[in-house]
Amino acid sequence: EITNPVNAGTGEGISIKELVEKIVKYTNNKPEISWDTTKPSGDPKRILNVNRIKSLGFNDYTPMDDALKEVVEWYHRNRDSVNNRYDAFKE
Repeated sequence: EITNPVNAGTGEGISIKELVEKIVKYTNNKPEISWDTTKPSGDPKRILNVNRIKSLGFNDYTPMDDALKEVVEWYHRNRDSVNNRYDAFKE
């Protein structure tokens, strides 16, 4: 029985910039990306602790590029339902 949060990931680090660049690669447009330089830069990369999920026997994962490509393709196929979803902030 799993009663605590479980991180699913590769255990490898990625920066926000690298993640944004990967997402943009799979979109049909090339947005202008701007960074808020007034904020602290924080950690250069984020790394999820995947020890718990590995201890549960899960060792397979989808490579980041493949997963992002699948998510972007899903979004394009389901754009209408995504744009019409319930938004609690509009109430």
